[in-house]
Amino acid sequence: MILLMEKKSTRERRRARTAQALLDAAMEIITERGVGALSMREIAQRIEYSPSGLYEYYASKEEILDALCEQGFVQLTWQIEHAAQGNTAEQRLYELALAYLDFAHQHSQLYLLMFNSAPPQIWQGRGLQHLSTNPAYNKLLAIVRAGVESGEFSAASGLDIKQLAYSIWALMHGLAALRLTRLSNASEDIDATNRQVMQAAIERLR
Repeated sequence: MILLMEKKSTRERRRARTAQALLDAAMEIITERGVGALSMREIAQRIEYSPSGLYEYYASKEEILDALCEQGFVQLTWQIEHAAQGNTAEQRLYELALAYLDFAHQHSQLYLLMFNSAPPQIWQGRGLQHLSTNPAYNKLLAIVRAGVESGEFSAASGLDIKQLAYSIWALMHGLAALRLTRLSNASEDIDATNRQVMQAAIERLR
């Protein structure tokens, strides 16, 4: 019985490694040549695997894209949670915003995929209340709520906590998306400008 369990565990680990190698290869292709170049055959060639064998892991290219998106949101959440460690809500919110912008810059193709492809389960639903099911957004919401409840942030704008959080999220996403698309070749220091814009927006929450 113990031997069978060990064999099963080894098989599961091997399967997990192959599945991750598949996703890594897919991300390499997207980074190098864009989403349009992605195909099951191209992935199989990249990892020297049988094209038909890939379907044991993912039924379609769309499932691979969804898996990459889900993995991206886990990575984004980890990055902002480890960055937002300041002593005040304002500090934590600014650190979170910088981590968000840095993630978008460092993982540009993944970031664009996460927001431009068909959304994974985590984004389904309508209305602002459903955004809080996204761990990355939920971290931002928690910081804004803590700032408002402690009196560090003011509700003078007339927006409630969820609306305040949404406005910050929308600004971060807008700056990140512009940085990766229309302003990707901007001659000025667009990253410094984005940091200044985020800082000013957060300061206005006082």
